[in-house]
This record gives sequence, structure tokens and C-alpha cells, in this order.
Amino acid sequence: MFVSHNMASIRGLCSRVVVLDNGCISFDGDVNEGISEYLSQKSKVGNILLNENNTYQNENISLRKVIFQAENKEIGDLIYIEDEIDISIEFFNWNKTNAVDITLHFMDQQETILFVTGSNTDENWHGKRFKSGIYNCALTLPGNLLNAGEYFVRVVFGHAQKELIYLAPEMASFEVQNSINNRGSNHSKAPGFFRPLIKWKTTHLKHEI
Repeated sequence: MFVSHNMASIRGLCSRVVVLDNGCISFDGDVNEGISEYLSQKSKVGNILLNENNTYQNENISLRKVIFQAENKEIGDLIYIEDEIDISIEFFNWNKTNAVDITLHFMDQQETILFVTGSNTDENWHGKRFKSGIYNCALTLPGNLLNAGEYFVRVVFGHAQKELIYLAPEMASFEVQNSINNRGSNHSKAPGFFRPLIKWKTTHLKHEI
């Protein structure tokens, strides 16, 4: 038996997949169909991850919510490629000796890590001990960074960048919509995970002889 959340490994090693949902079997069969079922369960989370049943916690951290929101738009509005994406992570710190740091792993549907970012860039709090209480960490992804598609985010809590103190069991997710802006006459989805807006400049060097 091979137990994993790594889609690439499952595709390469398995000939049959069993998917569990809250401890119950929701699928048993073909690998690709099982992966699709697993991803559909995860995508139900949408742009908000809420700790409604106090399941995302341990003796150190209680992850209260994670929100992805297009800047200057309402929560739940569609996020487009050109939108800046505001992300907020609200949590309760139980252990006042923790110097809490947060790392986000941004992944594709196969759970391949695309990039990571951490709260160590917050000079006001990095390396300092957190009193017991509720905290909110916020960051903004620049527009024209991610291509259209669904992305998954794993939230990792550490102590002083040396010790893992909590790993959220469920990943948050959000979806970026395709955009016709800056695409000329080609409105199809571009390949790849990143779609930065890069300025080009063409110069006519010489007339034809």
C-alpha cells in the first residue's frame, strides 16, 4: 500500500487509487479518475479556508482562516491574471514561547511546488516571540504573475525557522481566471504556470538593401 498526496508519485507508482473523504471511501478504481475525484474534493474549499470545526489546530497553533481575494474586490469575486491577490492567514498562537514564522507552499494540481514565500520578511515580527492570542499575517501577490488555473497552498508554521510546530492538514486553494488583456488577438490559455507581463521593444536597425 502506498499512501500519498503527491499526484505525480501516485500516477507513476499506482495502478489503482482509493480516495478517502472524512475517513470514508469516496472512490475506488482507476488512477486518473481517482486523482480527479481527490482534486475535486480539494477544490470545494474555494478561495476561503475556514476552521469551522476546530480541526486545524494542535497545542501550538489554531489556524482560523485563509483568504484569497483580488485587491479592491469583494471576497468571492473572480480573480483574473492581472489582479493583485491579497492573502490573509488568521491564527491563534497558544504557546507564548513560540517565535512564529509562516511559510506558504504554492503548488499546482499535481502538488508540485511552484514557489514558496515566508513571513521572515516581516521585520517587525521576525524572530520575536508571540504572546498568546489571535494574529493575522497578510501578503500580496503581484498581478501578472500566475497563469490561469487552480492553485493549492500548504500553510506551514515554524518556530524561529528551525522547528516545525504545525502543518495544516488541508490545503487552501484559489483559482485564477484567464484574461484577454495584453493578449492581442490570442485569447486562449497560455501554457505554463507563470504569465508575467514583460515589456518588449523592437527596433528597425537597417533598411532592406
